[in-house]
Amino acid sequence: MKKIIIMLVCFSTIFLGGCKNEEVTEDQRMADTRKVIVVKEYNRYIENILDSGFNWYSEYVNNFLESINNQNYTTDKSSVKRQLFKVEQKLNEVRNIGVSNVQKAYDDIAKDLMKNDMAEDERDNEFVDNIEKNKKDVENNKKNMELILNIIDDDLKLGLDGSYSKEDLDKIHKSQVKIIEIFDKQIRGHY
Repeated sequence: MKKIIIMLVCFSTIFLGGCKNEEVTEDQRMADTRKVIVVKEYNRYIENILDSGFNWYSEYVNNFLESINNQNYTTDKSSVKRQLFKVEQKLNEVRNIGVSNVQKAYDDIAKDLMKNDMAEDERDNEFVDNIEKNKKDVENNKKNMELILNIIDDDLKLGLDGSYSKEDLDKIHKSQVKIIEIFDKQIRGHY
């Protein structure tokens, strides 16, 4: 009888020990998955911020207008709609950026910086302050990127009638200036 009780205790200890080890592995897997998501969101956010200043306008408007320049800025609706579709896809990508994940990435950067600093006097406080500022600006930057894409969308829609008139091109030029101002004053230095 005594042997049976000892064997039961041993088996239950081994069995429960194995379950506990599996839970730790599952927790680690979940944490790793969350970290990958956070890093991907952060990278997508930074990439879009960098592109928002000049690349989007060039890609969606300027290159398109250059391609129809020899045709006196006349085009078919389907070409304009294809460009509008590309802008809509980018707009959806920006809308789907997880603000909390980007902010978590900034927290991780700050935490890694603190961990790597030897002493308080060696800490780069200006960098830490910039991280905190950038973390607070994520939502606003996302809204400004959406605004830039909406301006581009509005400019492209001017060609849905089959051509871009001189007035349309003037409006588009003013929009380009506005996009640069938004980027320089609202986004640049805030990421």
